[in-house]
Amino acid sequence: MEIPISLLALLVITLLVLPPVFLFRPLIVSISDRIAGKRPGAKELSELEKRVAMLEGEINEMRNKYDAIEESQEFSRKLLEDIHFNAGTRADEKTAEKLIAETEEKTG
Repeated sequence: MEIPISLLALLVITLLVLPPVFLFRPLIVSISDRIAGKRPGAKELSELEKRVAMLEGEINEMRNKYDAIEESQEFSRKLLEDIHFNAGTRADEKTAEKLIAETEEKTG
């Protein structure tokens, strides 16, 4: 059984042409996109832009929470200072009243 020469030639040409086409397909697509004026990596770029926008939103949310916590802490600190100051003043007033009472007892 003999294979016709035309079929053999077609087989050889196919084996010589197809592998490089499949191997270099990404390069060929890249070159054709550049010639057509398409931006390389446009899909990835849009995904990155969405991700950056999402992260910026999360950062703003965290910044707002941080500001609320800081404000709450400042309020608590001032409240504790006022309580401590008022307690100290009352204690000083009581001590002064006791000293006056003691001096009156001694003198009088």
